[in-house]
Amino acid sequence: KPELEPFLRIAKFMSRYGQYLKERVPEPVAMLIPHSHMFLPRSFATEATRRCVRAMYYHCGVPMQAFSAYSRSEYVDQAKLIIIPSPVVFKSGSYTVMIQQTIRGATIAVSGPLDIDELPASSFSTQPVTRFRVAESETITIAGREYLVRYEGEKMQRLEKVVGQSLGPPGQPFIFPMAYGRAVWSPLPLELGDSTAALVAFYKLALSTAGVSPIFTATPRTPAVLVLPSLFRDVVLYTFVSETDRDTQMQVTHLESRTPFPVSVPAQRTAMVLLERKTGKIIGRM
Repeated sequence: KPELEPFLRIAKFMSRYGQYLKERVPEPVAMLIPHSHMFLPRSFATEATRRCVRAMYYHCGVPMQAFSAYSRSEYVDQAKLIIIPSPVVFKSGSYTVMIQQTIRGATIAVSGPLDIDELPASSFSTQPVTRFRVAESETITIAGREYLVRYEGEKMQRLEKVVGQSLGPPGQPFIFPMAYGRAVWSPLPLELGDSTAALVAFYKLALSTAGVSPIFTATPRTPAVLVLPSLFRDVVLYTFVSETDRDTQMQVTHLESRTPFPVSVPAQRTAMVLLERKTGKIIGRM
């Protein structure tokens, strides 16, 4: 059947080149799914996680794994950066896991207020903070650039921001030590605002703090095509997923080998490219 053709092509590709996919390298970034917030009435948690994923993949060029606040994942123990997207409510058990990760040197990125089993947001740091309702328009300065973030509709009545005089200049993310790692904290719940640029800038600050670099660059850099790199011991598998109704021509550079390669992504279809990590030699493509 025609509708099965894309899946058959992928299966054929994986059958032919599957022997190269040995010893998967864990993603350097992990996202904690805020299930405690998801189960609340009228929750924004699904929106927050969706925007987190799109910002990290489509704009930062860094692959990411997700794990639940209620279950331990092998990925979280190896991630350099752990993102908690606008959690609002946070279980004490998950907080303990995060502290354990900072002991091994991981960086934690959080945006917006954080309640830990009804403890105030200041429990995330040693400094006192105050919470206020977000305004319809908020500003935040990241890496010297000011961004306007809009909160519309019921978000103005339900979302809060963090203010703390001892945490640094107002309207800026702050970085403070936690155990042997660090925490990057945005006073605004950026995943729930309308500014993708501000969210991306915050994530890039967190990535830089954690020492995580992009795996690739792509031209054009378009949110209409998802670029998903999967690292293995000797190879990297690039998967391109089109979300647009027209074919897309892209030039991608694998930064580890500084190797550029072209790729044509059919409209609303998937393309795949397998190449050697060190040399950039293309082994196969679909």
